[in-house]
Amino acid sequence: MDFISIIMSAGKTSVDVALYTLLPIMVVMLIVMKYLEVRGVLDVIVSLARPAA
Repeated sequence: MDFISIIMSAGKTSVDVALYTLLPIMVVMLIVMKYLEVRGVLDVIVSLARPAA
């Protein structure tokens, strides 16, 4: 039973990390990317990063 409790606590820890750390970072990155898209910065980056034809 100790093995199962270790796995359960590890799963709870990973869910906590995902919800309380990664989710806010993803929301902030989404806001930044949307802002850059509206301002046209992403178009410039894409035009510079695409391979030469």
